Amino acid sequence: MDYFNLYKVVLEACDNPSVTDGQELIDIISTHPYILELREKYEDDLIISKIIQILENCIDDNVIKGDCFINMDNNFHRISGLTTSGHLYLKTLSNNSSFSKFKNFAKNTSSKITVDSLGYLLRNYLQ
Repeated sequence: MDYFNLYKVVLEACDNPSVTDGQELIDIISTHPYILELREKYEDDLIISKIIQILENCIDDNVIKGDCFINMDNNFHRISGLTTSGHLYLKTLSNNSSFSKFKNFAKNTSSKITVDSLGYLLRNYLQ
């Protein structure tokens, strides 16, 4: 799974003002070409868990404006768009030149690229 691309897809969707919660995020990106490609290789539950993990990490890291509420059945995620950092992250992942430089930085810095390490790597790359 290409976590760089998945991270970018989540940020692009959260930049859309009509995405106000986690379920809308999943609904919107379920037809994205990259997500459709993932669905041919992986179970939906795994893809959804990675999307939610990215969303929660981005909220915790102040990349996406939002909140996470835990109730008895599941978590509810409220989304209010991207922060300034979120826009900078999205710009880095969207620009081919910047993305290539970041990808090289990430591969040289980390032994394994994961959903959890990407936010840390982006933050350090952009400092």
